[in-house]
Amino acid sequence: MRRLVGGLQFMRAWRKEWTVPTTGAISQARERLGEAPLKALFERVAEPLAPAGMPGAWLGSRRLMAIDGVKIDLPDTPANTGEFGRPGGGQRQPFPKIQVVGLGECGTHAVIAAEAGRMSTGERELAEGLARALEPGMLVMADRGFFSFPLWAEFMSTGADLLFRVPSGMKLPVTEALPDGSYLSEVTSKKGPVLPLPDSAGHGRRSQGGDPYTGTGSRVHRFRGRG
Repeated sequence: MRRLVGGLQFMRAWRKEWTVPTTGAISQARERLGEAPLKALFERVAEPLAPAGMPGAWLGSRRLMAIDGVKIDLPDTPANTGEFGRPGGGQRQPFPKIQVVGLGECGTHAVIAAEAGRMSTGERELAEGLARALEPGMLVMADRGFFSFPLWAEFMSTGADLLFRVPSGMKLPVTEALPDGSYLSEVTSKKGPVLPLPDSAGHGRRSQGGDPYTGTGSRVHRFRGRG
């Protein structure tokens, strides 16, 4: 703080009766301010930063984005414990925790959207709130723990392209083999929402039986670890 305001006295813009706030005073002012103004500020200014073509942030014309989660310790206060609780398990945790899932830009690590909740809240559930930040031109990557058909369908409805790892036991039938070893398949769910696939003319396609098709077309790459 002293470095920020150090020039004010020299410029005679510093009243004699004014003193530099202490670190504690700044923390107290932040607490009085509350979360709503900072949340509004984040939502207003958080956006991708990488210019077009920046290495590590783009793949051709697609902006590379990634979804991931993190666990954060909170101050040990009765209010935080009552709101978020403490993680379970055999050993008592010293601090309350929250789980945060964010959407970040690869290359710059700029987080443009985030959802927070209790440790008992699943990452997939939190990730649903990130759909509002997805848009066409993004390639959104996520690990296999985030995959579910409802989340996949919701993200696809935003116009963004998706690249998700999925569990090894997931059934992905080959509908068309491709020269590079990957293949086209269809991600389906009997319980998922109706999501008609577009045909070559851009119209919703239905299954042979005439029922709406609950699935999305996808390209599959299989990787096998060594050892």
